[in-house]
Amino acid sequence: MPYQQIFVSPELFAEHNGVKVYRRYLDDDVDQGPMEYWFTTSYAKGEGSGFNFDVRELIEGLPVETDEDKRRIIVGALDRGFIKIADDNSGPQLEGRSEDADTEDKPLAPFPTPDLFNHFPVF
Repeated sequence: MPYQQIFVSPELFAEHNGVKVYRRYLDDDVDQGPMEYWFTTSYAKGEGSGFNFDVRELIEGLPVETDEDKRRIIVGALDRGFIKIADDNSGPQLEGRSEDADTEDKPLAPFPTPDLFNHFPVF
């Protein structure tokens, strides 16, 4: 039976200093919904691209319960150069943003300073 696969734009999760972070999807299948902790800086490259990351592994010991927690960690990791940025990061001009995407320039709570890291267990 013939079938056709079409590309679907990934959900924009966050943007910081011009770097976009997109949601990841299990097996690159948008019908399965976005993954909870996995993100990518690549607009179109899928699994195994080298631009995917698990937010829980960026800075251990910080809470990742809410999307704001995840964004705070991602912003801190981008500032520190912990996340590899894909060459297709900007993607095409997106028609609109997901209702859940928090990409406005509203301030996030400050990222923990190195002194605060001393209060978290290191695994």
